[in-house]
Amino acid sequence: MALNDRFVAYTPYAWRSPFEMTIAPIARAHDFAAAPDEDIVALGEICRDVLARLKVTLKDLPYNFVLHAAPNVDSEPVAAGHLDTLERNFHWHLEIVPRVRQLAGFEVGTGFYVNSMPPEDAVRFLREAL
Repeated sequence: MALNDRFVAYTPYAWRSPFEMTIAPIARAHDFAAAPDEDIVALGEICRDVLARLKVTLKDLPYNFVLHAAPNVDSEPVAAGHLDTLERNFHWHLEIVPRVRQLAGFEVGTGFYVNSMPPEDAVRFLREAL
C-alpha cells in the first residue's frame, strides 16, 4: 500500500478490523531499539503518509498503535538456547488498528474475526485518499 526505501506498509489479508495495517522494515531487523536514526526518520515518513490517508478515508477516527519488538535478551531468567534464533526468526513491526468497530461476542469468545470489508477494497480507498 505504501513504500519508501526502508519500510513497507500493507494491509494483512486476514485482518481483524477494516483498514488495519502493518508497517515493517524491508531489511531484516529484529530489534526496534537498535534501529539506526535513518530508519526512525523513514518510519516517521511512512507513518505520516499512512495516517494522513487514514484521516481522509475514515474522517479522523481514533486508532491504536501496537509495536511488536524483540524481547530483552539480557533479562533473566532465559531458558538456555531459547532466544538463539531470534535474529533470524523475528521481524519487528508496527500495527495500526483503526477503531472502526467494537468486537462482537463471537469474536471475543472464539478469537475469530469477522471481516466486513475485503482488504483489497480498503487499499483502494487508501490509495485514492491523497
